[in-house]
Amino acid sequence: MRAATIGSATIDHYIFTKPRIVWKKKEELIAYPLGSKIHVTKTFLTTGGGGTNSAAVFKKIGIDTIYIGRIGSDPYGEIVLKKLNELGIGFNGSINGETAYSIILDAVGHDRTIFVYKGSSNELSIKEIDMDKLIDIDILYMSNTLGKTLKTTKWIIRNINARIKAFNPSEYMIREAYRDVLFLAKNSNIVIMNKEEAELLARIKGEEKKLIQKLVGMIGERIIVITDGPRGATAYSSGEIYHVPAKKIRVIDSTGAGDSFAATLTAMIALGKNIEESMKIAIINAESVISEIGAKNGILTLKELEKKTRKDKRKIKKV
Repeated sequence: MRAATIGSATIDHYIFTKPRIVWKKKEELIAYPLGSKIHVTKTFLTTGGGGTNSAAVFKKIGIDTIYIGRIGSDPYGEIVLKKLNELGIGFNGSINGETAYSIILDAVGHDRTIFVYKGSSNELSIKEIDMDKLIDIDILYMSNTLGKTLKTTKWIIRNINARIKAFNPSEYMIREAYRDVLFLAKNSNIVIMNKEEAELLARIKGEEKKLIQKLVGMIGERIIVITDGPRGATAYSSGEIYHVPAKKIRVIDSTGAGDSFAATLTAMIALGKNIEESMKIAIINAESVISEIGAKNGILTLKELEKKTRKDKRKIKKV
């Protein structure tokens, strides 16, 4: 079995300080004194991005994986390529421009502020893709893309004969490219979003069941999954709605949890597991990722996931 992921490849630079938390109009904000030097207590540099995070999940599970994207021809790009090589993930795309870069400020559990510089990650053109490497792909997994890369993603989904096509858009992508998001969702087997993204795409607010009913009417019959952080995840499949609860665990860093959940669920369905098994295994992998700093740290192998799943007593409920 082979998988291909498309999306961003970033350098994630964690910076930890001792910020002051303030409240303003029901918003929790981080405050720093203007004109002051801020003492940094710890830094951590790793790779991230929806494209490479999901690729790492597929590869760790044991699926031969290739990442499609644009990586900068700079020192940060060398770090990204080195990590892909270490993980045994293939690369199909272009090395050009600047590598996407994120500053993750004071990541504490679910709370973190992320500054994102996209670099050349949204500049991937069709001519930079070697389609011969994608002929026998079983899984096409698409995460957040914009610009030329979004056009390339749409071209790939039209021209690839993958058995499973999964789509995990971001809130920003839905806001900036609503019609394109609808197109990709309608041409996917599996669509996975968090609750805020689902509300934005459905253009209504409400509980998951209401959102799913609206989304099925918009994009048709397919597997639709809505995650909601510590409240777990809800999925629609073949006329039924299921819910998996999240465990109450200490969250070290939530970066990459959504990528881990979405890619794991997609992989399990591709491997023949039903939606209930897939949801449970996916949330176990996501919980492992949030227990460590970094989007790729904590990702489990298939054997580790199966072992943890056998010991996990939580029940998947029909809604």
